[in-house]
Amino acid sequence: MRAVLVCLTCLISLAACSDSDGSEDSSTVDASAATSTLTGTPEDDFAFDEVDNTITIAGGDALSPTNNTSISVPASFVVYSDDMDGILAIRGVTASGDGEVAIYSDGSAALTGAFGARLEDTAVPTAGRVVYDGDYVGILRDTGTGDITHTVTGVAQLVAYFGDGNISGNISIRRASELDGTATRPLNTLLLDSTALADGAFAGTTGGGGFTTSAAGAEDGAYSGLIVGSNGDELVGNININHTTNGIVTGQEVGGIIAAE
Repeated sequence: MRAVLVCLTCLISLAACSDSDGSEDSSTVDASAATSTLTGTPEDDFAFDEVDNTITIAGGDALSPTNNTSISVPASFVVYSDDMDGILAIRGVTASGDGEVAIYSDGSAALTGAFGARLEDTAVPTAGRVVYDGDYVGILRDTGTGDITHTVTGVAQLVAYFGDGNISGNISIRRASELDGTATRPLNTLLLDSTALADGAFAGTTGGGGFTTSAAGAEDGAYSGLIVGSNGDELVGNININHTTNGIVTGQEVGGIIAAE
């Protein structure tokens, strides 16, 4: 049974191709009404200081861009860490600067979150088909030990049918890398099931995405996102799934997508 873990209240760079029906119809969505939280309570726990380029989690010490060169992410994302206490945050911004996505964790369930936001008004198309292609970055934590064990990267593609009001996609070429860079492991493609798209916002369920070993798996999870950019030509999104070993939940993955047409 699919379980949607999504709460739409407040939320990664992709190059995409467009296949429109020629219509330029659009509907403007105000930025102030366009945020979404997939998991966690970022409105209480997450703060980004644009001047100092730091992130604060739950009022703790400010996290700066990490010096750990073993953690590799696409250029549209920046990794923030204290490099000592095991707190990790990753923030991404679209090329236009009109959308952002962030994920963070200290290894505990209470301080693991994923969210994104539309920072400027967006003229969301009301007709046509747009393919958004781009990058995915995630954080994987061990639910038993409370340790952050891996970062995850992948290639994301979402297809929006604005006239029909739905969106779907997948994240492929998924790799989990240990934080010290010593080893990487492949993961299966994560399917983003078709879901409703309204006012440039969406939330749905996921399938697959677990490690490729025989005992590994993943429960059906959740994704959410927003169409952003002045002409609706960009997308930000989040992922939240539980990984299993022999049917027992052993890990949680939270991630972010940044995409563009």
